Amino acid sequence: MMIQAVKKIAITLLIILLTGWLLHYTWQKRSLSGNNLILSDSDAGTMKFLPKAQYLLGLKAWSDSDAASASAYFRQAVSQDVCYIDAWLKLAETENALGNSEKAKEIVWFTYHRTKQVRRWKWPETLLAYELRMEEIFVHNINYLVQRGIHLHDALQLADAYTEYKTARTIGMLDTENLAPYLQNLMHLKRFTDASLVWNVITVSGKPEPDILLQYVHFLVNNKKIIQADLIWREYTGADGITNPGFEKRITHQGFDWRFSNDPERNWVIKRVTSPTYQGEYALQITFDGNKNISFHHLYQIVPVKSLATYKLTFIWQSGNITTDQGPFIEIYGYDQQGLNMHSRQITGTSEWHSESVQFKPPANCHAVVIRLRRLKSKRFDSKIAGVIRLDNFRINRIAQ
Repeated sequence: MMIQAVKKIAITLLIILLTGWLLHYTWQKRSLSGNNLILSDSDAGTMKFLPKAQYLLGLKAWSDSDAASASAYFRQAVSQDVCYIDAWLKLAETENALGNSEKAKEIVWFTYHRTKQVRRWKWPETLLAYELRMEEIFVHNINYLVQRGIHLHDALQLADAYTEYKTARTIGMLDTENLAPYLQNLMHLKRFTDASLVWNVITVSGKPEPDILLQYVHFLVNNKKIIQADLIWREYTGADGITNPGFEKRITHQGFDWRFSNDPERNWVIKRVTSPTYQGEYALQITFDGNKNISFHHLYQIVPVKSLATYKLTFIWQSGNITTDQGPFIEIYGYDQQGLNMHSRQITGTSEWHSESVQFKPPANCHAVVIRLRRLKSKRFDSKIAGVIRLDNFRINRIAQ
């Protein structure tokens, strides 16, 4: 009986001790709710069985430029939790800082094989692969990130830095589906020669996607690389002269297509309409609401031309109750060279479909003109413009000389 009583007491004491330890452990673990928690060195001993605490202490030591202590803390964390990838990656970083690059590489290989298709750790692992020149891991991760749009700009910048900005090497590093994002990044940085190189590689594999075609031509046109843009545009769209002349296709607002902007205050509204039209299924309608005396220049197209050649622009228009003495008109001026400014007569009042033409001659070194719908402010008392204009069937023809 005495022995049984002693055993019961011993078991009870053990349960009390375990309960106390568990409560203390649970309290410590709950206190580690985020990486922003700041621990002191005195916590190292009291929380030595908590991997998260060792990790946070490692972060503190690392921020204090104490790589050796940080490495020890991170090592303690992974020894208690072998799946603690954050701690493994920080351990690799600290080991590399301490000059133990081979040990760091072993750790990165360890994490790479266990997280190959896991998004969470790809960016820090890629940075380590960059620092350690681990090309297999770096190339895989860069393609993983770019394909999913993760740290896209930074990933492509890092790829360029890895190849010392040798674009041909970067192209060879990227999967085919990642060349378009790379081209977009180069266009953003206005690296014209490098963008051209990527474009050539994209086109070798077949017809480029319509979106990247539009973006690249738009990039060239906006930077006045007209000759190159025109060759690409005609090759892939078949357009020659006016693009989308009857507004039959969706207006892309890019490249050599029509561009327009509507007014947030709705002083004017521009849209394609199915009725009335002059020819085909669509025309373009511009409606002025009569609330303001506006200066209008918000519909235009950039058209490639040959300098010193003579052209004739023809278009069809219809109007309904256009007010004021200053009506809209079509204006033609040089896009990449000054010295040209021609315009049609003003459109006022109400008129059925009517043909209008303007003859012009681009000056020397002018490779494109702008065809724009324009309206100047009126100086009269009744200056607020109202009414509707519809446009259709634009044509541009070169006149033999």
